[in-house]
Amino acid sequence: MASKDVCSVKDCIEPSYKSISFDEASKVFGGDVIGKRRVRLCKRHWKEYKKATKRDRRLERWRWG
Repeated sequence: MASKDVCSVKDCIEPSYKSISFDEASKVFGGDVIGKRRVRLCKRHWKEYKKATKRDRRLERWRWG
């Protein structure tokens, strides 16, 4: 997936890979996220986000059956 946008995490200049809501990103990265509604993450930060939210996502899946 080629994109001209860059990662929204502070001091990261890698190309964006996925986008998530600002609220979800700020839970993991705190004040290091630049954006208002949607933020873009590079592959490295996407992997970090997925690892940090793994437990929460699993609990959410269980709740929905």
